[in-house]
Amino acid sequence: MTQSRLFLHIGLPRSATTALQRSVFPALSNLDYIGKAWHNNAAPLNGDAIARVRQILANAGENRKSTLESLGGVLMTILGQWKNANQRQDRAAARQFAQVWASAINIILASSPGRNFLFSDESLIESVVGLSSRLDHGYGIPLEQLSKTGLLKHAVVSVVLRDPADFLRASYYKNMEFEFKYKGKPIAFDEYIRRHISIYMRKPSASRIFMAMHKPFVAHLQQFCPTLIVNHYSKLIHAEHVLDALLGFQTGEQPVRLNDLPRENSTFRDDDAVKFILSANGIPSGISIEEYAKTFGDTLEHYGLPAIFKETALRTPNASLTRQ
Repeated sequence: MTQSRLFLHIGLPRSATTALQRSVFPALSNLDYIGKAWHNNAAPLNGDAIARVRQILANAGENRKSTLESLGGVLMTILGQWKNANQRQDRAAARQFAQVWASAINIILASSPGRNFLFSDESLIESVVGLSSRLDHGYGIPLEQLSKTGLLKHAVVSVVLRDPADFLRASYYKNMEFEFKYKGKPIAFDEYIRRHISIYMRKPSASRIFMAMHKPFVAHLQQFCPTLIVNHYSKLIHAEHVLDALLGFQTGEQPVRLNDLPRENSTFRDDDAVKFILSANGIPSGISIEEYAKTFGDTLEHYGLPAIFKETALRTPNASLTRQ
């Protein structure tokens, strides 16, 4: 009997992940997609998560999409609890939720031998400190915790890299969107980079800086993801069949190109959000968001990051980061 296969698409964040989750993955016919389309609809669980997964599978009818949506909701709820445990710095609870999540996945895989399952969520590689840029919590990425469950030994993990400068700029805007939405405080791009250098010094995998260091970052992932598929965003965007490239095999799905998908979070268009960014300390008054963005390259140069990104020494995660 052929075993089911699990494909985990983990982003990176800011690499067309949302567009794929909204416009491509839910329409798949040859793969069973079990996340992230129901992220915002995941209701709190009443009782044991594993029991809920078994109940959904036991009551599954002919509408497989409905079953997958229900399973996806449970997985997203567990992941949400897991993320909260990380934010509370509760390592024991985080390990427990990682194990529950892996157990739920294994039960789903065992229920349909020979099927290919896909789960997509950048939360598995996005630390709490990475998203919020705060230094007071976080222990690296959830994928590291998941590796201890043994699930990743048989999963195919797909990651998309992006040009370091573009990735850090997009991450900064996402961070400011997060702060704007949750009534936080704006910080200048220089402060954002400085904080992530500090995070890198303490826990490399929790930092956006490390994600921008392609060689050491990939080497780190390969330690616990034996089957790792790496794509670069600049090449993926020109692929005639983005799904096949992303997952590393001929899926049998209809070809889709990234350029044909709706743009997601491509700019920070909201006037109030722009004003929020430009109100941060250290940003000259009267400057436009476009003019301000042009200064980001100088900031990266100030910290010596462009040279660091290019150095062959970056094949090790202990590359030196020093302020120039």
